[in-house]
Amino acid sequence: MNALITSGFDIFILVITALAIITWNAGINGLGAINGILFVNLVPVISFIIGIHQGHSISYTETVGAIITIIALVLNNIYMRTNKSSK
Repeated sequence: MNALITSGFDIFILVITALAIITWNAGINGLGAINGILFVNLVPVISFIIGIHQGHSISYTETVGAIITIIALVLNNIYMRTNKSSK
């Protein structure tokens, strides 16, 4: 019986992993490769913001990294908009 439960859990993990990969690929396809890469870089910034709200002390280096990431996202967005409108 234990092997049956374990096998069911393994199949569940396999299906969920496949769905996660499919949806991730669809999201990257919708965003585009460059925006997708920058979106992945935004994940630590979100963790940073959650940490602030939870009362964790944030270091200078973390603050600079978050600011650099946000500036890169904004500049990339501006570049992509001006590049598309010039074509």
